[in-house]
Amino acid sequence: MIVNYSENTNELELSGNKDELISLSKNLLENDVEIFLHSEGIDPSPYSKCLKKIKVNIINNHLVELQVTDSSLFIRGSYEKLFIFAENIKNFGNDGDKGDHVHIEYFDEHFYLSSKSNSLVILHL
Repeated sequence: MIVNYSENTNELELSGNKDELISLSKNLLENDVEIFLHSEGIDPSPYSKCLKKIKVNIINNHLVELQVTDSSLFIRGSYEKLFIFAENIKNFGNDGDKGDHVHIEYFDEHFYLSSKSNSLVILHL
């Protein structure tokens, strides 16, 4: 799995195959999980950089936030909201075809995503 980040737009691109996406969906439901990413020798273009890890934190009564600090993607939220996010990723992993992508972006009154969250594109490899 690869996660690229644009420092100019604060946008993220997560790319993975079916197994990686399903594994990520399971890891999103465990507190204090660290997922190490493929980053060596990866050209992140048109993004700024390739991130090295994902860190998951479960926080009660919290909408899902995707935030980048240094070379890590922090994903925070309540179990219930992370479950919805994880189900979307799992379903895309199972049902998507190679080359498909999905956008996860905040809109007014989003039911699980915080307005503080970075935009995310998930690419099925």
